[in-house]
Order: sequence, then C-alpha cells, then structure tokens
Amino acid sequence: MIGRSNAASEIDTALDRLHLVINQLEALVSSETQRAELDVLRRAALRLGGAKLQSEVQQAKPATEGMRQFEPARFQRLLQLAGPENGAELLARLSEDLIATRDQSSASMASLDWSGLRAASHVLISLAGSVGAVSLQTLAEQMNAAAHVTDHASLFSLVPEALGELDALIAVVAATQPIAAAR
Repeated sequence: MIGRSNAASEIDTALDRLHLVINQLEALVSSETQRAELDVLRRAALRLGGAKLQSEVQQAKPATEGMRQFEPARFQRLLQLAGPENGAELLARLSEDLIATRDQSSASMASLDWSGLRAASHVLISLAGSVGAVSLQTLAEQMNAAAHVTDHASLFSLVPEALGELDALIAVVAATQPIAAAR
C-alpha cells in the first residue's frame, strides 16, 4: 500500500514538472505548428493525470458560503436604472449570464481549457462588478490573470472559492424582486 501511494506521489510530481515544462515551452515557441504540437502534448499530459484531476475538481467544495464583500447599494442602483419596466428582464438576463458563466468556469476548469477560463473570468469580472460583488470581482480578476499564464496552482485554489461566491450571487439575484412602479 505504501509503495502504491509513493508511486502515485511520484507520478503527480512528474506530471507537475511536465506541465511546467510545457508552459515554459509555450512562452518560447513562435509558430502555429509548434503551438499545435504543444497542445497535443498538453492534452496527453492531462489524460495521464486527468482522472485524478477531474475527480479533484468535481469534488472541490466551494470555499465560501457567501460573498465576502458585497455592496448591495450598487446592485440596487442598477435595478433603479433599469426601472420597473425593465427590472424583471434585467434580473432574468443577469441570472442566465451568471449561471452560464458558472457552467463555463466549471467545465473549463475540469478540462483545463485556458481559453474558456479566460473568457468566463472576463465575463465574471464585468458581471460581478456591475452588481457590487466586490470580492467575486477580485477573484475573477485573479482567475483571469492565472488563466493567462496557465497557473494551475492558483486556479485550483481560486476557482472553488469563486464558484462559492458565484453561487451566493446567483441566489441573491434569484431572490431579488424588480423595483415596483410608483403609484
């Protein structure tokens, strides 16, 4: 049993080194052909460690129960700007966008789709900022930066925390009623 655990640890270490080398090579190559070859290598490395990685990502529990920093006045101001005639539509679109961003973030993290992580985090920066989810916006900015440099370690800690805050924001939006028309 100890031998098997040691071998798994050595495999994890070797895969971590392989990912680092792939990232280093990515910064050095210049042609599209070389980039395509690196993508093949990256996918093979992911398949080698993929079962364990995917299991870890799927089992990761959000690190927060709610949002650490939320400014409800900013969200209320957005609803006021939408007014009674557009408030319900705003909430519906916001809810759809947040859920789609959550789904894309989760799927992209599970497959280490860097482009998908960059796109999802970019959208999340905007959405979180517009409604006053300050800590979520900060996490999304950090996710975006980590995705741009393919920083595995940072993303493994940031994504579960961001998803926890995102779930809390989705619940806030779902519980929010549009501003009623004045009589």
